[in-house]
Amino acid sequence: SITTASSPNFTSILGPKLVDGHGNETSLSSLTQTSRYYTVHFALFFTAQWCLPCRYFTTALTSIYSQVNRKRGKKFYVIVVSRDESEDLFREYSKHLPASWFRVPFEEEGKRGDLARAAAAVYPPTLTILDRTLRVVNGNARWDLMADRHAKRYPWG
Repeated sequence: SITTASSPNFTSILGPKLVDGHGNETSLSSLTQTSRYYTVHFALFFTAQWCLPCRYFTTALTSIYSQVNRKRGKKFYVIVVSRDESEDLFREYSKHLPASWFRVPFEEEGKRGDLARAAAAVYPPTLTILDRTLRVVNGNARWDLMADRHAKRYPWG
């Protein structure tokens, strides 16, 4: 796991709004300011339709996402950052992702690139875990998640 004191400013990169799989907008601040009785984490999930390991990992992440959000006092949000080469590929792939997961709109190429650079996400699948202040808890959580299929060590920090 990777923890950095000088985490990139993901708040400014993500911007004020997130969009879910239904196209509904949610303010980022409403998620980060969830009741203090909840432990809040975000996962930046860098993925692509053409990436076979991404499909396998998506299944594992979906299971963990459900397990964590069923736990009392936990809120776990996933933000999908496409590494696809076309919007059509991303749209097709998105159909297989939970609708409750947020997506960085494909047309926001600059934002997607800035997030990938800030998270050092070179190859998909990459999973970066952030806390409620959007500081990095684990910059490369993919293998930690795969080794902890029951989320006992969540958020793998």
